[in-house]
Amino acid sequence: YQVYTRVAATATTNASASVSTDVTTDKAAGSIVIAEPGTITYDGSPVEAGESGKDLNYTYTGDGAVTVQWYEDNAGSKGTELGTAPKDAGTYWIGVSADEGTDTAAVAEATEKFTISPKSINGANITLGTIPTYTGSEQQVTISTVIVGGLTLTTGDYDISTGTDKNINVAPKDLQITGKGNY
Repeated sequence: YQVYTRVAATATTNASASVSTDVTTDKAAGSIVIAEPGTITYDGSPVEAGESGKDLNYTYTGDGAVTVQWYEDNAGSKGTELGTAPKDAGTYWIGVSADEGTDTAAVAEATEKFTISPKSINGANITLGTIPTYTGSEQQVTISTVIVGGLTLTTGDYDISTGTDKNINVAPKDLQITGKGNY
C-alpha cells in the first residue's frame, strides 16, 4: 500500500509538499482444526471429509483453496500417502492444508488419526445352496449368499465355523460364520 500525507499551512509555517511511503502488511493467519473423529464403520464407500456433515469434519478460517490428503498408518504415525480416500476397515490419517488466499496466509497441514471399524455380521441374511438329501452319511451344506446391511459378502469376507456346516442326521443345526477383514 502507499500512504500519502500533506501538512497544512499554519500561522507560522507554510504548507508542505505531499509525501508518500510504501507500507507492507502481512496477510491474516488462517487456521485448520480437524474435529475428533467419531465412530466410522465400514460401509463399502470411501470416507468423506468436509466442513460439516461428513465422516471426518474440519473447520477452516481463511479464503485459500483447501487440500485433503489421506495416509496409511505407520505404527501410530502418519505413513505413506494414499491415492484416494480409504474405504476398508483399518487405521488411517487425514491431512488438511490450505493455500494462500486473497486475505489469508497459507495454512500448514493439520493431521488426525482415525479408524474405520469392521461392520458387524450379526443378523446377516444367509441363503443356503442346495440342501443335500439324507443318505445316512455326513453331508455338507453350502452357502449361496451372505448379505449384511445391503452389502453382499464374498467367501473371503467370512469363515464358516468348523463343523457347523456338516451333519449326519436329519435335524436342525446352527450354521455359524465369523466375519473377517471388513466384517
